[in-house]
Amino acid sequence: MPVVPHWVWGGAISLTCGFAAWKGRAPERWGALFFYGAWLLTIAVYNPKGLATQWAIFGVDTVLLALLTALALRSDRFWPLFMAAFQLLTVLTHVGRALDSGLPWWAYHTAPQIWGYLMILSLLVGTLNTWRERRQFAAAAPMADPGATRR
Repeated sequence: MPVVPHWVWGGAISLTCGFAAWKGRAPERWGALFFYGAWLLTIAVYNPKGLATQWAIFGVDTVLLALLTALALRSDRFWPLFMAAFQLLTVLTHVGRALDSGLPWWAYHTAPQIWGYLMILSLLVGTLNTWRERRQFAAAAPMADPGATRR
């Protein structure tokens, strides 16, 4: 089975979070900041030799879940709900590994990657919708001086 190179994930998250910071509004920017920051923290605390539960990453993922849940509860958009749900699945993957050490190592390391790509997709779709909405609103905005016939 071919392995996806690490630069694919780094590129995908950097491009998506950069796009969200550039074209998104406050919820997209906060979501990108939380997600990118959690990714950088995960890189810092990852133990490549550890086959057991990655407790430091579990802590980072739990804090990210709390932040995304707060964002979802305060936002008027739907994408944070999906992003928080996928993050919940990531946290539950850690819980499953902690409760059952018989969970295969490959499953424990693959599942969060799948949820991560789905989180990126959620953020990307939310940012694209916000960008499209902003462009449509700008195109439909009334003229500054509509003239005598349009008053």
